[in-house]
Amino acid sequence: FAEQNSIKWLHSGDIFAEESVRGGDNETQDPEKAEREVLVWPCPLQSHTRAYLENMSSQREREDFLAKRCARFARKLTRQTGAEAKEMFLTRKCDSIVLATKYDPTSTLLDLLPYLAPSSPFVVYSEYMEPLVECFRELQKQSLAINIRLMDTWM
Repeated sequence: FAEQNSIKWLHSGDIFAEESVRGGDNETQDPEKAEREVLVWPCPLQSHTRAYLENMSSQREREDFLAKRCARFARKLTRQTGAEAKEMFLTRKCDSIVLATKYDPTSTLLDLLPYLAPSSPFVVYSEYMEPLVECFRELQKQSLAINIRLMDTWM
């Protein structure tokens, strides 16, 4: 995916939480980014990892472990941190929103709608129908969306 079309997973706490960690120059510190910047590729094996590999019974087991380790480090080096994803989210409009929550989705959706580009689709999932009905009515009442559909997954 190109950067402007990439799929991002964001926790609402990452978006709406107050900034609590500040640096000396009033820039927000990002511990995940700082950790990522110190990593070098290929990542050298630490002594405990070497000992773990030596205790494995077969070459196949060692290769599987190293392949998983390689994939884990590749993800860590290439994925955006929560702060970077939040920055991207706040600086340009989203082309869609998928909201899945165990709690009341109405307030979260109403807070997210200003970040959604005009005429863009959104989906709200809830385990129960009642919060969805309340959200549906609120969207209708405030005339915030058109072509609204409320569906049960078992219909």
